Amino acid sequence: MPKKAKKPAIVDMKSQANKVTTIGNHSYLEIDQEGRPKEIVEKILKLIDWFENNHPMLEVTGWKIEKQQTTIKYYDGCNLRVARDWIFGLWIDHKPKILTSVRPSANVSTRRSRKKT
Repeated sequence: MPKKAKKPAIVDMKSQANKVTTIGNHSYLEIDQEGRPKEIVEKILKLIDWFENNHPMLEVTGWKIEKQQTTIKYYDGCNLRVARDWIFGLWIDHKPKILTSVRPSANVSTRRSRKKT
């Protein structure tokens, strides 16, 4: 009988706030979940969207998934160990957003008119 596909975990954004480490222009969001990125695409995209919405003064310039994609069998002395597919977290690169000033439109005069007395 074929295995049923796992449903992706629901993203709990409140708990994600405690799992963000930021230094300089780089942040790490911990996911710590078994599986492959293609199995939790929606969760990954929601985490990036959550980060952008909660850091409005930062512009995300790139991101990468930290993962282990292959099953590894190894001996730790006398026992056979198996490492499974695992998603550790997201590395997000960002920079401060540059705010642009709003220029008055061309047909609006910015000069004050002086009354002659």
